[in-house]
Amino acid sequence: MKIAFRILVLLVIAGFYFLEYRQDETMTFIEDEVLSRTRGAHEQAEGEMVEPGFVDSPADEEESTTGWNPLSLSPGAANNSGLSPSGPVVECVVERIIDEDTIHCEPVGRIRLIGMDTPERGQKPFGPAATAALTEMTPVGGLIEVEFDVERTDRYDRILGYLWADGELVNWRLVRKGWALIATYPPNVRYTEYFLQAQQDARAGGVGLWAVDGFDCEPSAFRRGEC
Repeated sequence: MKIAFRILVLLVIAGFYFLEYRQDETMTFIEDEVLSRTRGAHEQAEGEMVEPGFVDSPADEEESTTGWNPLSLSPGAANNSGLSPSGPVVECVVERIIDEDTIHCEPVGRIRLIGMDTPERGQKPFGPAATAALTEMTPVGGLIEVEFDVERTDRYDRILGYLWADGELVNWRLVRKGWALIATYPPNVRYTEYFLQAQQDARAGGVGLWAVDGFDCEPSAFRRGEC
């Protein structure tokens, strides 16, 4: 009887130590798990850190793709070239803006602005920005004047011309506002020196597409597939 009692006591003591061991083991496991998760969360937070002011959010993404107003990039550019037509002009009404450097104007027809070159439509968002600028300067329904140079058409049968709107040379203004680069094709060189100065001023002032590296890939290079 005494032996049985002693065995029972030993079993109870052994069970107590076993439970205490399991409890310690469980606590150690929990502590390790918490530490591991804490370390992982800390590393993740460090990996997601970005420079202040560059945090992406749905609102920021929407603004960058749909809310961008490209015309706000050239607030300081001059509006007045001081130029006036040096040859005969023909009046026409803007019927449609075809792209960033071409319009349809009745009764003249399809007119390609000369002396300058703009980003292509596929050079987003720069091409569409140039189109928006041209639309602002020559709105549909507006009365403008067209001045011609030596050659009146190109190989695509487009009429080549200088557009005058509200007494301002639109071709020059697109360059000066930073939406176009100078592009000279002799013998149509009537305003080349003015366009060159306009481009230098626009680049120095960082206006229009010069403010956003919009001419890193020049339109002519883009058309050749070089960039």
